[in-house]
Amino acid sequence: MDGLGFKAVLRALGKTQVEFASEIGVGLRTVHYWASKGPPSEVAYLLDLMDTHELPFGPLAINEENSIERPLEAELSRLLVAAGDKRREEFLQIIEKWLSKNRVRLISSSEYSRDNAQ
Repeated sequence: MDGLGFKAVLRALGKTQVEFASEIGVGLRTVHYWASKGPPSEVAYLLDLMDTHELPFGPLAINEENSIERPLEAELSRLLVAAGDKRREEFLQIIEKWLSKNRVRLISSSEYSRDNAQ
């Protein structure tokens, strides 16, 4: 990861260089250096972990190229495998229950957002 990549990941995570330095316990000068030259491999690995766990579907975007469909399907597949054969049906029932409970709320909130944007 180079300096530009480092800054892009921080931006995607919604962190400033000051916040990141404080969070991991290094000096601000060190983080500024990483922003220009790139961080060491262990920091790049840490950022990858943070990116994976804090933004599991990547930065949200409208266009098809950055759709969350593929990563969302991958995460659901991972959870289905983790549930195992014995709990697969229970897992699917929980997903269906969640969808039916939240569908009306989600649809009405997206319609509200769309109406207020116009």
